[in-house]
Amino acid sequence: MGLLDQLREESSSAKSSEQKEKLRLEELQKSYDSNVTPKLEQIWSFLKELEQHLNYLKPEVYVDYEVAGFGTFKNLNQAHYKMEKGRKNILKRIPFRYICDSNDTLHLSIEGNRKLAAVIEELDRIGLKYQCKKQRDANNEVFAGEIEVQASVPVSITFEGVVETASIQLTVKNYDSLTTSKTFLNPEHIDAEFLDQLGLFILRKENSFLKKELSEEEKQQFRKMVKDAEQERVHELKKADGGEPND
Repeated sequence: MGLLDQLREESSSAKSSEQKEKLRLEELQKSYDSNVTPKLEQIWSFLKELEQHLNYLKPEVYVDYEVAGFGTFKNLNQAHYKMEKGRKNILKRIPFRYICDSNDTLHLSIEGNRKLAAVIEELDRIGLKYQCKKQRDANNEVFAGEIEVQASVPVSITFEGVVETASIQLTVKNYDSLTTSKTFLNPEHIDAEFLDQLGLFILRKENSFLKKELSEEEKQQFRKMVKDAEQERVHELKKADGGEPND
């Protein structure tokens, strides 16, 4: 086989792989637009109206947060509800945010540069506001620090559409502890009752929110779909690069 014949064959294989990938993505997007987008619209509309009512009525909601190993912020007032302005990004990602705060502070005395750096990294991850005074030795090396942490905890509940699985990923940060949790939601479970329970969840009232999260079977199905899609992309890329022989 001459050089040009080989290049023609490789080009043809690459174009075929690109076309298959394009069709696959179009099918995924079609499923997403039909099954996920309308549900994200519902969630956005509900949270937008909820934001307006809560910021006007200012209901009294209080919560405690433990700062592991250092103490507890008590009776933080939940308020300052916020949705992002505009609707241009709602078909993909919907963050709902608020703040739990008070006038209190928590004082941390940290010994050791490594531990101090680790504590600061953790405070940044959580999103807490703080002031740090580092102590240095004669060689200007940090050996300790005094940190004043403000009692202001940012909370977020984010719904994000996942095209590959035509599902919705829910990420909850700093709700009842200074941690982040993620789960997948089946769009079929998003209805008026789901939204009502979401509102009760945000207000920390008795609720059954997330009781209808994906079953283990559905989770496995979505994991398999993602894995299969990733393997298919790798296979097509290898073929396009000439890494695998043609059938």
